[in-house]
Amino acid sequence: LFKANARPKKVLVELNGEKRFSVDISDLNEVHRIPILDYAKPVKKIRLTFEEVWPGTKFEDLCVSGIRLQVKLDKKPKVEPAR
Repeated sequence: LFKANARPKKVLVELNGEKRFSVDISDLNEVHRIPILDYAKPVKKIRLTFEEVWPGTKFEDLCVSGIRLQVKLDKKPKVEPAR
């Protein structure tokens, strides 16, 4: 299903509503790590905006199989829907 669905190509990452940067994602079926550089404040809010996608061969919808944050958290984050 990797090629059948659209996949992220360019992602805008926003931290705490103040630090923003874009990341290009290769079209490979593997884990993609996004390092956070030049930002030392505790991150309380993350927003991901998918600016571009690799088109799917069968479906137009975007598919992301998982997102993992690799930092130690003081407490469980509150997850809110985008819409």
